[in-house]
Amino acid sequence: MHMLRFATFLSPLLFPTYAAIVEYLGRAVGIPVELTTESSVDDLAHGAIDGAFLCGRQYVELVDRHPGIVTLLGAPVLRGKRYRSKPNYFADLVVRADRPYKTLEDVRGAALAFNEPASHSGYSLVRATLLKNGQDLDHFGTLQPTGSHLTSLDWVLAGRADVAPIDSHVLDVALQRTPSLARSVRVIASFGPSPIPPIIISTQLSASLREALQGALTGMDQDSDQRQRLQQGRIRQFVPVTDADYHPLRNMLALCAQADGMAAQNDPAYAANAIGQRQRQTKHDQFLARAEQAVIEAFAAWHQHPSSQAHQHIEHVALRLLAGCTDYAEFRSRYQRLLSSWGQFVPWPSFFGRR
Repeated sequence: MHMLRFATFLSPLLFPTYAAIVEYLGRAVGIPVELTTESSVDDLAHGAIDGAFLCGRQYVELVDRHPGIVTLLGAPVLRGKRYRSKPNYFADLVVRADRPYKTLEDVRGAALAFNEPASHSGYSLVRATLLKNGQDLDHFGTLQPTGSHLTSLDWVLAGRADVAPIDSHVLDVALQRTPSLARSVRVIASFGPSPIPPIIISTQLSASLREALQGALTGMDQDSDQRQRLQQGRIRQFVPVTDADYHPLRNMLALCAQADGMAAQNDPAYAANAIGQRQRQTKHDQFLARAEQAVIEAFAAWHQHPSSQAHQHIEHVALRLLAGCTDYAEFRSRYQRLLSSWGQFVPWPSFFGRR
């Protein structure tokens, strides 16, 4: 084998840490390793990539669609007492420090920024926790997808949103790198703990190579130089995990799906027959068509007058398109198709490829 290809679908804030990890793994097994952000989770099913750092929700949805194509290489144990030396994390509900909010009840009706509907820490973990307590996302006034945890945090700091659920690993690293951030934001609630995003590996690789990679990963903290590099990403060590460890995510997704089904049954628009379903789909398709047309028009405006204002407009209409997609993979597919059809250079949104 000439090279192993890994992809990360997690926050760009952690890219340097993930790059150090795959570099170490490559040296340990004697095979060069490449880390990319320009990939799709389904590339694992097609053999285009060999491994990935990805959200736990992405993992369970992938293996439930394509059983047996990947296996778990390991998962990080984060530094900090609240993690209790286990491979878990939280969704931290963050507000600006100068706002009066102190509790979850205080942000009832507030504007919520979140990274994307396909995220566990940004969406399904938050929603499932609310549902278990007899509430739902309508606890908040508005829901605004931003494309990434970092952008959600920026929106709170800028006053564009009142509150945002942030992956606790991302927040820990952001606070470590920018200590002054602690004076600007405050965590008013935490959802979790929940199984942390794992590293997965393709089963197309030989069992002996997978075993060697796992041994190197779980022993990485025994090397003093590597331990320091892990510390930069707030990681104490990596430990083996099993598919059963991620069953709680499946249960949360099932709870959210059940709530969606009950909402549909109680909606008069669905009462008679499938007409309501078709009407809703038609409206959704119309929304996506308008959003895609807006993106093309933003491309044209950029081409005529390239400027930071035109770039901001591209980001604005891209977020509108993201809001209409069922998940980030659909958004990427639609946006890349629009880029290909346009056929000329335009800048990508700053959140593109981030989580």
